[in-house]
Amino acid sequence: MHETVIERLESWDFTKEFVVDVLGGGTSYSYESFFGRCLLLSENFSSYGKDRTHLALVMENSVELLACYFGALMCGKVASAIDPLKGEEEICKILEGINDPIVITDEIGSKKLNSFDMKMEPGYFLSLEPLAKAKENTIQLFANRNFDDDYLLTFTSGTSGNTKGVRHTLNNLFKTAEAFNAMFDLGADSRFAHLMPMTYMAGILNSIFQPFVCGASIVVLGRFSPIRAFSFWQLTAQYKINTFWLSPSMLTIILKVGNHKVGQEYCAAHQLHLFIGTAPLHLTTRQEFEKMYSAKLYASYGLSETLYLSVETPETLLLGGGNVGKLLKGVQYKFGADGEFLVDVPWMFLGYTNEHTPDYFADNYYKTGDLAKIEDGILSIVGRSKDLIIKGSMNISPALIEGVVASVAGVEECSVFSVLSKQKEELIVLGYASAENAAEVEKLVSATVAQKLGKNYLIDLFYKVPAIPKNINGKNDKKALKESYLKSGFNNVG
Repeated sequence: MHETVIERLESWDFTKEFVVDVLGGGTSYSYESFFGRCLLLSENFSSYGKDRTHLALVMENSVELLACYFGALMCGKVASAIDPLKGEEEICKILEGINDPIVITDEIGSKKLNSFDMKMEPGYFLSLEPLAKAKENTIQLFANRNFDDDYLLTFTSGTSGNTKGVRHTLNNLFKTAEAFNAMFDLGADSRFAHLMPMTYMAGILNSIFQPFVCGASIVVLGRFSPIRAFSFWQLTAQYKINTFWLSPSMLTIILKVGNHKVGQEYCAAHQLHLFIGTAPLHLTTRQEFEKMYSAKLYASYGLSETLYLSVETPETLLLGGGNVGKLLKGVQYKFGADGEFLVDVPWMFLGYTNEHTPDYFADNYYKTGDLAKIEDGILSIVGRSKDLIIKGSMNISPALIEGVVASVAGVEECSVFSVLSKQKEELIVLGYASAENAAEVEKLVSATVAQKLGKNYLIDLFYKVPAIPKNINGKNDKKALKESYLKSGFNNVG
């Protein structure tokens, strides 16, 4: 992959637009102006010495943070991404686990830190004077970098209460991006919206390195929020965006507050690639979105450790929903005794920084923790092995119930977990959000579950909430939901 990237850099027109900074007023950077500034960043980072190998980036989404990833690449440092929205205690704990990091921060991150090496103010990147011969010098620094060395350290969102440091190489990022892009023939005409948190894998691989490796453009819109959802379609049209990475929760918010007319007109006039990641895409969300905007959604599946594993394509969509598409070229798999999906990929992570990595492998296959099935070459995820509910000697998959409940009219979102009765038996609890009458919705849910899954899957307890809690990546936070339920007093069961 090293030679391929160098050859592409040599062939690219460096006057082409690479990054548009909407947060900075729509400033546009060509490859020349962007990498000319990254060269200067690289020199600044190198000045801290070779012994300090990690750049700890405690920064919010910005063109500065995006540039730091390339600056780290150029000077041989490891980019260690830390979300500034984490708690001060957790950020401190993460930093303590990194050997003598060079801490780079911004206004938001600096409020969580006692000390740091460099603070980037808004507009800092634009204020830099680009170094000359950007193309020539960029190619030289890329050529000097060993793509098999440590490059990226990210930290899982910690929904299980254990934040793990995940190590990757440049080759990992480039190889998996190349395999994904090939599925859709993405290239220089693609314009990616950057909406995911830039300190998590979806905001680094999906929205920075995936567009970079195919010579596309990146439009930095800022971390997605309900407020930004109001202007989502207007900005999409203004900056001619045609490629997106969105989460199911983002889709739900866009459906609620997005400018539907602008979105419908734009979707009708353009061929868009709308990739969905970070969480399962429920059928009702897909149906509502595709009906509203007449645009196809492509669900994907991957992990921070394994990166991309599968994605829906126009061909797999013809076979129906409920799956995560076709495995990428190079993905090998097998199943554990309990049906757990085990994978081996050419872009497997190097290991954890704070976990015993071999515990997560079985015969060189990574244990995903997901229960899966493959039919006609199409992958479906049917649950989590650790989330299985044992009821009446049966293994009950919460994800299977959630998929059925999500199709029930009136259910906006849902999540299934279990609690123990006084007799120490596991009971199925459905947390759900709905604007409809609870009794009517719950009656309909019970009837639908019984019809589609059988009486063994019936909900024992219902827990209506204003919204299912989410973690920073937009995934349902089952742990927080269960804690809320237990505190509510609803758990007085026999």
